[in-house]
Amino acid sequence: MNWNAIGAIGEVGGALAVVVTLLYLARQLKEHTKSLRIESLDSTFKEWDGFLHEAQSIEGIGGLYRKIVANEDLTEDEEWEMGFFYRRVFNLYDKLRYFHSMGAADSYNMDSFNRTLPTMINNKFFLKWWSNFKDRYSEHFQSHINLLISSAKSKDSFKAGDK
Repeated sequence: MNWNAIGAIGEVGGALAVVVTLLYLARQLKEHTKSLRIESLDSTFKEWDGFLHEAQSIEGIGGLYRKIVANEDLTEDEEWEMGFFYRRVFNLYDKLRYFHSMGAADSYNMDSFNRTLPTMINNKFFLKWWSNFKDRYSEHFQSHINLLISSAKSKDSFKAGDK
């Protein structure tokens, strides 16, 4: 065997090593990306759990939400507090929609939020709040929320007194 043959074998071996390394790096990158997506979703759902915990509390948002569902009037301060609650929920929801558009959130998670939101917007207070604050959100997001509102109305999920 001459030096040219040994050199050619070395080049082939080097090329194979590069290919194997690239395949390994691609796999590692895919796993890392998956891990980042899971972390993002985990963070989002921890925020959502915090909102749900807040909504279940007798004091604070939970009590205000009960007043809204019972069709009771809120004071100006209570409206302000409830309005900020809706902003926080919608900011989180908008973030989840963004994750979904980037492929980081699957349809199951989006469907879960889409099933939950109509019950939260099923009241006169929300409709009043939305008409005043919807311009803070993108047109695409507004269209989506308006579709959820229309869907809730068409399914007759709004209370008879709220129509």
